[in-house]
Amino acid sequence: MVERIANCRHAAPEDLSLCQSALSKLHHLGIKHGDINKHNFLIHDGKATLIDFDAATQFNDEETLDAEYQNLQAELADESGRGGILKVQA
Repeated sequence: MVERIANCRHAAPEDLSLCQSALSKLHHLGIKHGDINKHNFLIHDGKATLIDFDAATQFNDEETLDAEYQNLQAELADESGRGGILKVQA
């Protein structure tokens, strides 16, 4: 999908506020994304767009939504490659 969207990149730690804004909009609808790794945020035109809603679920529990929101900073800093493609060094 990323190849089809011009001028975008995956999120990085410095994109926290953009990603928080996108996630907040989803949470306002009562939806937990369920997979907020940095590869599921596309940064373009000064905003973040969430993708990959396979794990998304309806939640009216504020604690559940807040826990996902609070984990966002750690997810953006994660270097494990979870949710993306690791480039193997030869």
